[in-house]
Amino acid sequence: MGLLKASIVFILGNFVISLMTKNVDIIDSIPVVGPTFGDRIKKFIKKNESMALLIIITIFEFFI
Repeated sequence: MGLLKASIVFILGNFVISLMTKNVDIIDSIPVVGPTFGDRIKKFIKKNESMALLIIITIFEFFI
């Protein structure tokens, strides 16, 4: 059970890292969040990639 969960987190982490580095501009297309907080989120992701990854994995782990 632990190995399955660890492998899912590893795959999710690699997927999120590839999305964060290539597709940061997609944030602008989110209806409410994009126009309001888009620039701040982009700066946060570029400055703190590891923290953004940790936040996403933590949210994912909350639902598992």
